[in-house]
Amino acid sequence: MFFEEIIGAFTGQNRRTRRRQVCVGITLGALGGAVLGLLFAPQSGKETREQIADATVKGAKIVKDYSVKAGKAIKEKAEETVETVAKKAREVAREARLKDKEAGDKKDEEKKGDA
Repeated sequence: MFFEEIIGAFTGQNRRTRRRQVCVGITLGALGGAVLGLLFAPQSGKETREQIADATVKGAKIVKDYSVKAGKAIKEKAEETVETVAKKAREVAREARLKDKEAGDKKDEEKKGDA
Protein backbone atom coordinates (compact mmCIF):
# COMPACT_ATOMS: atom_id res chain seq x y z
CA MET A 1 0.00 0.00 0.00
CA PHE A 2 2.77 2.42 0.89
CA PHE A 3 4.64 1.75 -2.36
CA GLU A 4 1.43 2.22 -4.38
CA GLU A 5 0.98 5.68 -2.83
CA ILE A 6 4.55 6.64 -3.70
CA ILE A 7 4.18 5.40 -7.28
CA GLY A 8 0.79 7.13 -7.54
CA ALA A 9 2.34 10.41 -6.38
CA PHE A 10 4.83 10.29 -9.25
CA THR A 11 2.38 9.16 -11.95
CA GLY A 12 -0.56 11.37 -10.93
CA GLN A 13 -2.75 8.34 -10.31
CA ASN A 14 -3.61 9.52 -6.79
CA ARG A 15 -5.13 12.76 -8.11
CA ARG A 16 -7.11 10.95 -10.80
CA THR A 17 -8.42 8.47 -8.24
CA ARG A 18 -9.43 11.26 -5.85
CA ARG A 19 -11.18 13.18 -8.62
CA ARG A 20 -13.03 10.07 -9.69
CA GLN A 21 -14.11 9.39 -6.11
CA VAL A 22 -15.35 12.97 -5.69
CA CYS A 23 -17.32 12.81 -8.95
CA VAL A 24 -18.91 9.49 -7.98
CA GLY A 25 -19.74 10.85 -4.53
CA ILE A 26 -21.36 13.99 -5.92
CA THR A 27 -23.37 12.01 -8.47
CA LEU A 28 -24.59 9.48 -5.91
CA GLY A 29 -25.44 12.26 -3.45
CA ALA A 30 -27.45 14.15 -6.07
CA LEU A 31 -29.33 11.02 -7.13
CA GLY A 32 -30.00 10.04 -3.53
CA GLY A 33 -31.24 13.53 -2.71
CA ALA A 34 -33.57 13.53 -5.69
CA VAL A 35 -35.00 10.12 -4.79
CA LEU A 36 -35.48 11.09 -1.14
CA GLY A 37 -37.04 14.39 -2.19
CA LEU A 38 -39.59 12.59 -4.32
CA LEU A 39 -40.29 9.94 -1.65
CA PHE A 40 -40.83 12.42 1.16
CA ALA A 41 -42.58 15.12 -0.86
CA PRO A 42 -45.70 16.42 0.93
CA GLN A 43 -47.84 15.82 -2.15
CA SER A 44 -49.09 12.86 -4.12
CA GLY A 45 -47.28 11.35 -7.09
CA LYS A 46 -49.97 12.67 -9.41
CA GLU A 47 -49.39 16.23 -8.22
CA THR A 48 -45.65 15.80 -8.58
CA ARG A 49 -46.05 14.53 -12.16
CA GLU A 50 -48.30 17.49 -12.93
CA GLN A 51 -45.70 19.89 -11.57
CA ILE A 52 -43.00 18.21 -13.63
CA ALA A 53 -45.21 18.41 -16.74
CA ASP A 54 -45.95 22.10 -16.09
CA ALA A 55 -42.28 22.87 -15.57
CA THR A 56 -41.46 21.04 -18.80
CA VAL A 57 -44.05 23.03 -20.75
CA LYS A 58 -42.79 26.30 -19.27
CA GLY A 59 -39.21 25.33 -20.04
CA ALA A 60 -40.13 24.45 -23.63
CA LYS A 61 -41.89 27.80 -24.04
CA ILE A 62 -38.87 29.67 -22.69
CA VAL A 63 -36.58 27.78 -25.07
CA LYS A 64 -38.93 28.48 -27.98
CA ASP A 65 -39.12 32.20 -27.17
CA TYR A 66 -35.36 32.42 -26.81
CA SER A 67 -34.77 30.60 -30.09
CA VAL A 68 -37.22 32.92 -31.90
CA LYS A 69 -35.41 35.96 -30.49
CA ALA A 70 -32.04 34.48 -31.39
CA GLY A 71 -33.30 33.68 -34.90
CA LYS A 72 -34.47 37.26 -35.40
CA ALA A 73 -31.16 38.63 -34.15
CA ILE A 74 -29.23 36.30 -36.45
CA LYS A 75 -31.42 37.28 -39.41
CA GLU A 76 -30.90 40.98 -38.72
CA LYS A 77 -27.15 40.52 -38.38
CA ALA A 78 -27.04 38.50 -41.61
CA GLU A 79 -28.96 41.23 -43.44
CA GLU A 80 -26.56 43.87 -42.11
CA THR A 81 -23.62 41.76 -43.22
CA VAL A 82 -25.11 41.30 -46.70
CA GLU A 83 -25.59 45.05 -47.00
CA THR A 84 -22.04 45.75 -45.83
CA VAL A 85 -20.56 43.20 -48.22
CA ALA A 86 -22.64 44.50 -51.13
CA LYS A 87 -21.59 48.07 -50.39
CA LYS A 88 -17.93 47.08 -50.19
CA ALA A 89 -18.25 45.08 -53.44
CA ARG A 90 -19.71 48.12 -55.21
CA GLU A 91 -16.86 50.28 -53.91
CA VAL A 92 -14.24 47.79 -55.09
CA ALA A 93 -15.92 47.47 -58.49
CA ARG A 94 -16.06 51.27 -58.86
CA GLU A 95 -12.38 51.58 -57.91
CA ALA A 96 -11.49 48.82 -60.39
CA ARG A 97 -13.40 50.59 -63.19
CA LEU A 98 -11.62 53.87 -62.38
CA LYS A 99 -8.22 52.19 -62.39
CA ASP A 100 -9.07 50.41 -65.64
CA LYS A 101 -10.15 53.70 -67.17
CA GLU A 102 -6.97 55.42 -65.94
CA ALA A 103 -4.85 52.59 -67.38
CA GLY A 104 -6.70 52.90 -70.69
CA ASP A 105 -6.18 56.67 -70.73
CA LYS A 106 -2.43 56.19 -70.10
CA LYS A 107 -2.22 53.74 -72.99
CA ASP A 108 -4.02 56.19 -75.27
CA GLU A 109 -1.61 58.97 -74.24
CA GLU A 110 1.39 56.71 -74.85
CA LYS A 111 0.07 55.81 -78.31
CA LYS A 112 -0.44 59.49 -79.14
CA GLY A 113 3.04 60.31 -77.82
CA ASP A 114 4.60 57.54 -79.94
CA ALA A 115 2.84 58.63 -83.09
